[in-house]
Amino acid sequence: MNNVAFVNASPRNKNSTSSYLTKELINICNNNIHSKEFFISNIKDYESLFKKLVLFDKLVFVTPLYVDSLPSELIEFMLRFENYIMDKNINNIHIYAIVNCGFLEGHQNHIALDIIKNFTHKCNLQWCYGIGIGGGEFLRNSKSMPLRVLVKKPIYEDLVILSDSLIGNNKHFENLFVNPKLFRTLFIPMANQFWLSEAKKNKLSKKDLLKIYE
Repeated sequence: MNNVAFVNASPRNKNSTSSYLTKELINICNNNIHSKEFFISNIKDYESLFKKLVLFDKLVFVTPLYVDSLPSELIEFMLRFENYIMDKNINNIHIYAIVNCGFLEGHQNHIALDIIKNFTHKCNLQWCYGIGIGGGEFLRNSKSMPLRVLVKKPIYEDLVILSDSLIGNNKHFENLFVNPKLFRTLFIPMANQFWLSEAKKNKLSKKDLLKIYE
């Protein structure tokens, strides 16, 4: 049975879309892997974490998209992990990634996935593939809705593909890009209303959101 580490780079930790997707993927694997989720936001002891991670057969980076790139915590992690991996001459770990974004289109994550792929090659580790998932905030706020329902089923189907890779032999695919089955005409007003409600929680108005700062 394969040992799989999930490296969660979201500052929201257990309340994140990344953690939600991790839990769903582990459930799909149905006890056919040994797994553990690691949260790297605000990490202090890198050395201790790296010693644990290199004991796993496969690492899955699970992260939100930040301005077409990765969270600063993950970039810092990767820089330090690269030095550790190269110093210990470790090259037998297989790497996967799941990147989610607030945009509807999953392909918006392609640059972030390329960054993780390039990091993997630079460390002489084994890159397999990643999944770019759109509609991240929608997924996080619809946890009560099963992943197999029509609107979320495309995400479920791609996670099944990834689960097969984690359970069995490593497979090397092109990256997969997927999003909820929502019309843009429905998704955009929903997203706008969500951000307005989030702004209100922080005592901001719609006018504040549209303000141009110099």
